[in-house]
Amino acid sequence: MQMENLHGGFTNYKCNLNKDVFLRKIYLTKQIKIYIRLLWDCNHSCENCIHFCPVAKQLDKSVQYTVEDLENTFKIISKYPDIDTLTEILLGGGEPLLIPNIVEYMEVTRKYFPKILITIPTNGIALPNMDDNFYKSAEKYNITIRISDYPTINKSTIKKFLKEKAYKCEIIFLPKTFFCDFRLHSEPIKQEKDFLCNAPEEGFFLDNYRITKCPILYNIDIINKFYGTNYINQNSAWLDVREAKQMKDLENIFKPNSLCAFHKNQFVNYKNFSNNFSYIINNKENEVL
Repeated sequence: MQMENLHGGFTNYKCNLNKDVFLRKIYLTKQIKIYIRLLWDCNHSCENCIHFCPVAKQLDKSVQYTVEDLENTFKIISKYPDIDTLTEILLGGGEPLLIPNIVEYMEVTRKYFPKILITIPTNGIALPNMDDNFYKSAEKYNITIRISDYPTINKSTIKKFLKEKAYKCEIIFLPKTFFCDFRLHSEPIKQEKDFLCNAPEEGFFLDNYRITKCPILYNIDIINKFYGTNYINQNSAWLDVREAKQMKDLENIFKPNSLCAFHKNQFVNYKNFSNNFSYIINNKENEVL
């Protein structure tokens, strides 16, 4: 499989809609990570949000995963005989630091995965408001706090706070965050024979016992609900972890899905979400198949 490096090493993979399998070849060469969206709510608002949080949180601000749900899922996954191929679990959102009992999520994740990297991806806004117990628990359970590089967030203020507190848990700042256009066209668009996809970089996305490789498919139900659209949530692009026997079974979802023809992968500049912005591009008379 050919690869093309763009934007400081962020990797896109050339894929083909006509091929049944397009990512399996890299399955064993990539780090395998699972992203879990704990909630929709977020204290930032980005047009480039991979989870469509600016519209999702207008519909539902509740926590999507309870601690009990998370533990029940982990009980299954942790028993896979090849679970050591899993390298990272990300407890994300939305903004995970908005969950009052986030420490409980940290504890139960480490309970079932004592050796792998556990990360909380955050925009960092809430870090100065977190109590000492949060930071002490992050140290106790060896949780990495990963702060994204958003141009609208004052990183110097966050760094100053963390330096003064001198917490011992691992806190890292991403050197640069690249933003993709996650808008969907209203009609299938003309794709190149080999089109670019950065799904391999994103890891797997886990939701209510189901796991998928496509971040847009992962959140398509919220788009359909908010805009009244009917994009297909393709069942064959999901894997039920209760039916899987091993991590290697995830290979079965390394292929194009029903949304590939509606999305054009491209890098864009960061923008705050505005009320006149739409995640749907109306192109009924432009570049349709």
